[in-house]
This record gives sequence, structure tokens and C-alpha cells, in this order.
Amino acid sequence: RLHLNIRTESAARWITSESWEACGNRELVIGDFAGQKCWMGLDLASNSDFTGAVFAFSELGAVYVFPYFWVPKQAALKRERKSRIPYTVWERQGHLIFTAGNETDYDAVRRDLNTIVRQHKLNVVEIAADRLFQGMDICRRLDEDDGFEVIEHGQGFVSMAMPTKETERMILGQRLGHPDHPVLNWMVANTTVQEDAAGNRKPDKKRSSEKIDGVVAMIMGVGRAVTNAGPPTSVYATRGLRML
Repeated sequence: RLHLNIRTESAARWITSESWEACGNRELVIGDFAGQKCWMGLDLASNSDFTGAVFAFSELGAVYVFPYFWVPKQAALKRERKSRIPYTVWERQGHLIFTAGNETDYDAVRRDLNTIVRQHKLNVVEIAADRLFQGMDICRRLDEDDGFEVIEHGQGFVSMAMPTKETERMILGQRLGHPDHPVLNWMVANTTVQEDAAGNRKPDKKRSSEKIDGVVAMIMGVGRAVTNAGPPTSVYATRGLRML
């Protein structure tokens, strides 16, 4: 788990680096999907953790994901000193958003989500979130005040097994495109899954080597997109072929 005092990839990886990297494409930009239906997975932080939002677009049998991350600045700086994780580099490069203080600023996350949707003209069908705990207020405000359809998405095997299986299938088949986002890359490398007696699997936050909030959000978003996108339709009339 440690090499030269730096945390390495989980001992029991969910997805290999080779499989994940094969799906990466830095030329993918969320703005190219303006107006297309998308589904968001939202994994909300408890106190000082990451909050991750992943937008998932289903198109001609493929899914394209775009992640966003927030973390309280003081908590990030403390963990960077302790664990040597490059929070400040990611923030400076625009891959991570610092919120003020040492606890999650849900108001800032909500404002940013609304800005992202407006800026890129996103057609968000629904937001899947675990709204029963720390996220109750932000989920209510996103739903009632901002007009999003927020659905409750549990974190147990009943809710997560199918989305985890579908996401894994899309990755292994190179039908999931991602923009090679360094924070999401790191989280995928951290991810270990838990399996029940029936062979159902889901991400295991407790046993993963480090943070995996973006993976949980991605799985929720991809699961909703695959389930609800409907039959594929041609988009070639408005743009050219998109490559994974």
C-alpha cells in the first residue's frame, strides 16, 4: 500500500490502469454535449471529505463522463502535508475546487453546479444522490429551488450492484469515454470493490486505499444513464464521429 511513504494503488484493484487508460481522451470536452440529455451522480462529502459530481451522457451505445470535485481548503492542505496528495496542484490546474474553511460548503457546491449546467447548456434529466444523510439540505434545494429532479440512490448492494456491473462492462468494452481527469484517474486507481455471496459488487470506501468519491458518483451517473437513455439515436446530423 506504501512505496517510499507514498500511497500506491489498491492491492485488489477494481479496474486495471490499462483498461481505464484505454478509455481516456483529453480532447473530450463537456461543452460538445450541450443540449444532450445527461444524468448526474452526486457523492456528497461528510464534513471535510471530497464532494464529487459526475455528468454522464449516453450516445450510440457509449457513455461519456465528466467529473467535478470540491474539497474544503484547510482540510485539503492538512491532508496534502500528511499524505503527499497533490491537492494544490490539482486546484491550480482547475481539476479541483477549494471551498473555504475546514468543512464542506454545500452552498458553494450548489452554486457551482448551477453555474456548470448554465455555462455548458446541459440538459440534466436527473441527479442521483444519497440524500438521507449529510446531503439532505443541498438535495432539497437542488430539487425544490433549482428545478432539478433529484432521486435517492442508496449505497448498498441493492442499489449499487447493477450500476457497478454496467460501468465495469462499459470500461472493459472501451465504451466509456473520460477526459483523462487526474483526480478521477487517482480515485479509480484507489478503488476496491466489495462482493456479496451472490457475486454482486460495489465500491468499498473502507477498504480502498484512498478516496473514491468520484468513482461512486460516476457509477451512479452511468447506471442512471444506461438504464434511462432509451434506444440510441443518430447525432451525425449535428456533428461528426466522436472517438473514444
